[in-house]
Amino acid sequence: MTERTRVKWLERIVRWVVGGLFVMAGVLKMRDPEAFAESIISYELVSLWLVNPVAIGLPAVEVVLGGMLVMRWRGRAAAFGLGVMTLVFTLAISQGLVRGLDMDCGCFGEADLLGKSPWTALIRDIVLLVALGWLWLRDYTNHKLEHVENL
Repeated sequence: MTERTRVKWLERIVRWVVGGLFVMAGVLKMRDPEAFAESIISYELVSLWLVNPVAIGLPAVEVVLGGMLVMRWRGRAAAFGLGVMTLVFTLAISQGLVRGLDMDCGCFGEADLLGKSPWTALIRDIVLLVALGWLWLRDYTNHKLEHVENL
C-alpha cells in the first residue's frame, strides 16, 4: 500500500468518525431537547428566549453537517461549519471553566459517552478541531490540485 493510499484511508476514517460523532450527538440531543436546553442554560451564555431555538436547531445542524462530512458532499464546507461550531463549543466550555460554573457538557444529550466532565469535553473538542482543520486543509489542497490538473 502506497503512502498516498494510506493517507486517503486515514482521511476516510477520520471523516467517518468525526462526522459520525456529530450525527450521533445531534440525534441524541434531538431525543431529549429539554435536557439539552438545561445544558445550554448551565453555560450562562445565551438569553433565555434563545435557549429553545438553539436546543432545537443546533442538533439538526450537527446531523446535517456530520452527514455531509461522512458522505463527502461539500466536505470542505461541512468541515468548516463543524469547525466553527466546535470552536464556539470550545470557547463556551473554556469560559465556564474559568468562571467556575457547574455546567453539564450536553454534548451527547443524556448519554454518558466519554463522560460529561467539562474537561473531557474540552479535550475532545480540541481533538475535533484539529481533525476538522486537517480535513478542511486536505479538501482545500485536493481541490487546488484538481484545479491545476484540469488546466
